[in-house]
Amino acid sequence: MKEDKLKIMKDLLVDESHSSEDLKRLVTKSINFLKIGQQTGKIIISHEYNFTIREKIVLFIIGKYFCDEIDFEKEKITSSIISEELKIPQTSLSRPLGDLVNKHIFSKEESAFNIKYYQIEKQLDNLNNKYILKSKTDSIKDIKQFAKKRKNKSTSIKPTKKAVVKKIKLEQQPEEEIKSKLKIERIEYNDLHTVYNLHNNKLIILKGFKSNNVEESHIKSTLLAFIAYKLFYNVGEINSSKLRETLQDSGVEKLIPLSTKLKNYTGWIIHKRGQIGCTNTSYRITPEGYRQGLNLLKDIINKTSNFQLKLSNSGSKSRETTPDLQISKETLDKNIREIARIEKLDEKKLRMAFDFQEDHIRITEPIKENTRKITQIKNLLILGFIIKKIYQKDKFNCAKLLKVSNISSDRLDHLDSNKFYKKYFSTKKQKSALSLIFAGEKKAKECLVKYLNKEEFEL
Repeated sequence: MKEDKLKIMKDLLVDESHSSEDLKRLVTKSINFLKIGQQTGKIIISHEYNFTIREKIVLFIIGKYFCDEIDFEKEKITSSIISEELKIPQTSLSRPLGDLVNKHIFSKEESAFNIKYYQIEKQLDNLNNKYILKSKTDSIKDIKQFAKKRKNKSTSIKPTKKAVVKKIKLEQQPEEEIKSKLKIERIEYNDLHTVYNLHNNKLIILKGFKSNNVEESHIKSTLLAFIAYKLFYNVGEINSSKLRETLQDSGVEKLIPLSTKLKNYTGWIIHKRGQIGCTNTSYRITPEGYRQGLNLLKDIINKTSNFQLKLSNSGSKSRETTPDLQISKETLDKNIREIARIEKLDEKKLRMAFDFQEDHIRITEPIKENTRKITQIKNLLILGFIIKKIYQKDKFNCAKLLKVSNISSDRLDHLDSNKFYKKYFSTKKQKSALSLIFAGEKKAKECLVKYLNKEEFEL
């Protein structure tokens, strides 16, 4: 009887043991993402790819699994060990670790985490599909585009320029995953469907955006659309045409000036234009925009009024400002220590180079250059990085920041024409609420390290 049952159920059984061929296959799939120190067994995760925290954790645990296979000293992999090795605060690990355990990708015994053997290949396949295959596909597309451009140039009639932007793939998330996201935000799954109707990948926003003011209707409906796409499809970027189609299907009126209206809310929604002449563009929601969108959704469901929207003045562009710095001494000290550790900065040099106060930051020895523009840009880069990382503010007031450090704030409007300013700062924002873009943040850290070591640096 037992043998008969085993024959029937054999397809359900998973063999935890593996052959050398299996191990070789896993190593081949891992080789682009991690390496293991030959002497120490230290897991080295590739910096070539922009991995999420969850992906870094998965790769680290897979690396530890390989270490066990080659007889390195086995240790219990706790959250504190993961935090120390990956240089990620423990507070940022709890959610992804809990999610990995809940989805039965990791097992947890006595505070130690391990990956289930049959999940290793699946997770590596996901990473290869996301980073390696995508990269190859994009390269092929680039080659084809380049060939097409050359062909167009050789023709006597100049064709209309039309850049191609990759279409964002929509794949609906499992219901359980959506519910787990909603649980964190204290939103009931059934309540979600009182605001949205989703059928055959066609999304309709049912309520919560209608207003006599066109701008208010546009920003509310756009935020609600992004929240839906984030929850249902786990995407934070939408093609412009898809966004307009969703809003039109939902009954949003007067969509011709949509992009103009959304320009006033670049802290929430970013318009990614792509190459010059590109007509197929996309929009991306920022973390602040996502938070505001959730507030709006909760207000609609719970009939509350926590979402606050400041509309721009009619006929003129609103002046965006940034709030003054305000942080407690304890939090400030903690952030300085934490950022010095994470970014591998010399804490003593950092505290000497800057006068950290609860309501302002001053650079003790401002950088001096031959031209006013370069002096302003270099100092703003470093101060902007400190504001973002230690004071945890995305925006800063240029003039105020420079004046506190006794740096000339004259003719800041002249910065708009500087190539370095365009390369590192959000040029569409006013000087009263400026922020670093990704390239600027990266460059600012590089400059800060050299500044602390009293080395010269170029933009």
